[in-house]
Amino acid sequence: MQQQPQRTFRNVAPQTQQQLSMQFSLLAARSEVSIDEWETLAVTPFSHWLSQAEFNQQFTERSASEQAAMTQQWREFYQLLVTSTPCYQAKYRRGGRLMFKAPKSSDLVVERLLRSVTEPQLTLVLPEFNAVYEQGDDDTCWLHFASLTTIEPLLARIRQQDMHLLSPA
Repeated sequence: MQQQPQRTFRNVAPQTQQQLSMQFSLLAARSEVSIDEWETLAVTPFSHWLSQAEFNQQFTERSASEQAAMTQQWREFYQLLVTSTPCYQAKYRRGGRLMFKAPKSSDLVVERLLRSVTEPQLTLVLPEFNAVYEQGDDDTCWLHFASLTTIEPLLARIRQQDMHLLSPA
């Protein structure tokens, strides 16, 4: 019999659900305010937006050792992200109902984030920074935030991890 993979997230208490729903109401399907109205930065291991030739070289011609180094860089970043501040998964249920789930452990979340190629990408909310982290494709993820002042401590930690913050093109 095949063993079921361990769940990465667990339900939160109703009080926590309510608090997060209020703080991140812009994620709700029927919200009058959109996350597009917040500031956005790309989080990436690249120091600039890649040209088509650079993309091909980085993604289609990447050696096994280069891939291992890239995976390690993302692993270290994800470890920073999930251990430096409380984070919760934002997940939509039937009918567009927004639910929040708490990590069972930081190691499980890191491993789940690394599997974004084969599993649905995650959206995490970071209440301390009033920010939303969304996984993206092509080794680029998105950080949405309401205030640069509030998020600056996290941005400094991200830069220390040799990750780059780029404004959307």
